Amino acid sequence: MEQATTLQHINWQSNMTRQQLKERHKIMQKIRQFFDEKGLIEVETPLLTASPVTDVHLDSFKTSYFGKDYFLITSPEYHMKRLLACDVGPIYQICKCFRLEETSKKHNPEFTMLEWYLPNYNLQRLLDRVEELFSLFFDFEYLERYTYDFIFKKYLGFSPLEADHKLLVEQAKLYGLYAAYKYDSDTILEFLFSTCIEPYLGKRNPVAIYNYPASQAALAQVTSEDPRTAQRTEVFFKGIELANGFYELTDWKIQQQRFLQDLNQRKSNKQEVFTPDQRLLAALEHGMPPCSGIALGLDRFIMLIMQESSIANVMSFTVENA
Repeated sequence: MEQATTLQHINWQSNMTRQQLKERHKIMQKIRQFFDEKGLIEVETPLLTASPVTDVHLDSFKTSYFGKDYFLITSPEYHMKRLLACDVGPIYQICKCFRLEETSKKHNPEFTMLEWYLPNYNLQRLLDRVEELFSLFFDFEYLERYTYDFIFKKYLGFSPLEADHKLLVEQAKLYGLYAAYKYDSDTILEFLFSTCIEPYLGKRNPVAIYNYPASQAALAQVTSEDPRTAQRTEVFFKGIELANGFYELTDWKIQQQRFLQDLNQRKSNKQEVFTPDQRLLAALEHGMPPCSGIALGLDRFIMLIMQESSIANVMSFTVENA
């Protein structure tokens, strides 16, 4: 007798119920309504690019088209800045992004990003808009704002802007990074921040940290009051990093230098090296208006709104059952 075959062992079902899908849909509608009422244009830009980011902390998915390498975007930033250089005014985008990282409760290699740019806005005005958006979905008093230097002093008792590599290595060892001497100062600072500070941020109110070390903000302008820092901000809530923004660098020559610095670091790390995005540099040379921009991980954001413990619970399918 021929044995019957079955596919019942295959995980084909969605992670979300119909009710959860409806709730996510309503959240997305509310976000779009918010930006539409503020006068921003929703745009679409390519998911494939010939020039991936040079950031040493990001790795891209690679594919090919008729023998030429292309990459899935880690963010729509470069293309959106090219639109800004075309004088399109304030814009936003909701799109898929891709980052070659391990899955976790806070990360899926394919995820949804909300990114927006506001010409003639400084970083603090941009954070005002972030506060307004958050207030549509969460009950809190206000968006707390602290400098990177202040928050390190508060939680770890030293200034990250003044600490030398030896001190950072000693601090990292205290928190389990025993081979800290192998890493550069920025990598150690990121470890200390994610281990000792981030989990405690935003218990009651969302928190914006700003004025990061200039070496950690390749796409942001240096802070005029303290050239050791750059006008970068990150927003946290319930111990989770949700958004990353800049008062954008518009000088193409400085941007090119920073790309080359990234590439030198990637070479030292034995990471793949890419040609910097010449189209972005050309757009900056043409002229991009002064502006601030920010990218918000929508799956994490929606996870908090829906009070779920993992982004898998607010995505129809994750990489495990894609």
